[in-house]
Amino acid sequence: MKKTTTELKAILEKEGVNISTEYLDFLTNKNFQSSIAIFEDEDEFELYSLDEICQEITIDGQTMIRIKQLAAYTKTILEVNGDYTNATEKNRLLELSQCLSIGYENTRVLYLDNDDNDTLHVFHLCRPEIG
Repeated sequence: MKKTTTELKAILEKEGVNISTEYLDFLTNKNFQSSIAIFEDEDEFELYSLDEICQEITIDGQTMIRIKQLAAYTKTILEVNGDYTNATEKNRLLELSQCLSIGYENTRVLYLDNDDNDTLHVFHLCRPEIG
């Protein structure tokens, strides 16, 4: 059963997710367009709808709502590479774990910077092949 906007906003509040009013308005607009070009001459990203960012997902045995998926990825990276990660890298990963995932393109996650909830960044789920 599809949840109402009020129910979805309550899920975000319960999870401690703070999304700007402008972005919530964008997501709930009847003319919401999910495809967005971020880089010229590259595939478009698909933005998650309000319903999608509130859906529970499981990554590496960790369950969370989709908008918080970077927390699971960074936890796994730290578990696997923790002994080989210096303090600066650990701090960057901890900062990344607080960022909000808003879309995807193949193996890339589009997210909002945690510092300002405005700047867009891309997290690559896999290392690109070199050569």
